[in-house]
Amino acid sequence: MELYVLRHAIAEERNPIEYPDDAARPLTAEGRRRMRRGARGLARMGAALDLILSSPYARAWETAEIVAGVLDARHRLETFPPLAAEVAPEDAVSELAGRLGGMVSVMVVGHEPQLSAIGSILLAGRADVDLRLGKGGSFKLLCPRIEPRGATLEWWLTPRQLRRLAR
Repeated sequence: MELYVLRHAIAEERNPIEYPDDAARPLTAEGRRRMRRGARGLARMGAALDLILSSPYARAWETAEIVAGVLDARHRLETFPPLAAEVAPEDAVSELAGRLGGMVSVMVVGHEPQLSAIGSILLAGRADVDLRLGKGGSFKLLCPRIEPRGATLEWWLTPRQLRRLAR
C-alpha cells in the first residue's frame, strides 16, 4: 500500500474568543492558496488515491477537500476521528490497520506531532523518529500492511518542495 501522510495547511491563529473550540479553526486564505499548489505537486508525483481519510478538525478537513478536488477524488474523502489531534498515535495506527485492508493508495490528513509519530511507528516500531512536517508538508510510505516496522519511507517533502513540483 502507498500511504501518503499530509499535514493540514496554514490555519487561523489560535484565538479562544473567535474559535473557542480549537477544532473549528479554518485555513487562512494563504493556506488554501498554498495547499492548492501543493496538491498540484502531489498530482505531478503521481498520487492517485483510493481513499482520503481526514481528521474531523476543520483545518484538516478543508485541506483534504482541496487535495480531493485537485486529484479528482471528492467521492473518496471521509472523516476519520482517530486522526483528531488528541488521539494517541498508537491508537490511530491500530484504527488505520483495521480500516485500510485491501487499499492500494491512501492519504491521511491530520496534525503534528501525531502524524510524525504514526509514520515513526510504521517505520521503526516506536514514536520517536523525527519526521516533523511543516504545514502542508507530506511524506509517502510503502506499507505491505499497516503495522509497526512494516513501512519504507519513499519520500518526504516540505510544503515549498510540493509547491515547486506544481510548476
